Amino acid sequence: LTMPPNSSTKPSPSSSKSKKKPKKNNNNKNNQNKNDGNSSDTANRPKNHLIKDATTPYTFQFTHFGTHKSITVHQTPNEETWPGGALWDSGVALAKLLTMVYATQSSYRWMVPDVWRSLKDCRVLELGCGVGLTGMVASKLGARGVILTDLKEVVDNVSQRNADFNRTKNEKIQAMPLCWSVMPHGDDTNVMKCLEEMALPSSSCRNNKSPSTSKTKKGRDGRSGRGAQSLSSSDVTPPSSGYKKDKPEIILLADV
Repeated sequence: LTMPPNSSTKPSPSSSKSKKKPKKNNNNKNNQNKNDGNSSDTANRPKNHLIKDATTPYTFQFTHFGTHKSITVHQTPNEETWPGGALWDSGVALAKLLTMVYATQSSYRWMVPDVWRSLKDCRVLELGCGVGLTGMVASKLGARGVILTDLKEVVDNVSQRNADFNRTKNEKIQAMPLCWSVMPHGDDTNVMKCLEEMALPSSSCRNNKSPSTSKTKKGRDGRSGRGAQSLSSSDVTPPSSGYKKDKPEIILLADV
C-alpha cells in the first residue's frame, strides 16, 4: 500500500517502533562457527553423511586377495581433540579407494603406474591422520611401514591407541606428533628418524642401482616351476633411484 501524494499522515510512534530491526548479535555467529557440526559445546561430531556418531567405534572391513581384513578405530567426543578425534567421511573414502586399487587385481594400477605404485616396501606418512584409519589400511595392504601423524593431543588420545589396538606382529605402525602446517621443528626430526628406521637395507639401494628385473620364488621342492611365483621388480622394491631414507615414498592426506 502507498500513501496518497499530499497526505500528511505520519506513522504513529508505536508502529515505527515495531518496525525497528532487532540488533544483530555477533556472538551468535561466533558460537555457530565454534559449534558447527556439534550438537553441544563438548560434542566432537563431524558434519558427515556416513559417520554421524563420534562416540562409538567404527569397523572398516575389506578382502585382500581372498584374506579378510578388519580395522576398528575408536573415536572420542572430547573437545580437546577436535576435529581429529572423530572419523570423517573423507578418511573412509580414501581408505575405500586404497582397497579398490590394491586389494584386487585392479586396472587402476596398470593404467597409471606412476601414480598407483606398488605398496610393497614403501613407507607411508599420513598427515593429519586423526583416528588413523587410512594409514592402517595402507599397512594392511602391504606397506613396509606407516607413520600416523597429527597434533600431540590427537596422537596421545586417539591415534596411538588405535595403532596399538590394530597392529599385528608383522606390521610397523607408529603414531607421532607432527604439526605439518608450520615451519620445521623438533617433530620433523623425530619423524625423519623413524622413516630411517623403516628404510630398506643399504644393500637394496646401493649405488642407486635397481634390483634384478624379475625374481622367482622356488617351489617346495627347491626348484622353480610348478608352484613357483614370479615377481616383477615393482612388487619387490620401489625404484631405488633417488631413494632417501628420511623421506616417505607415499604421503596420505584426507582433508575434511
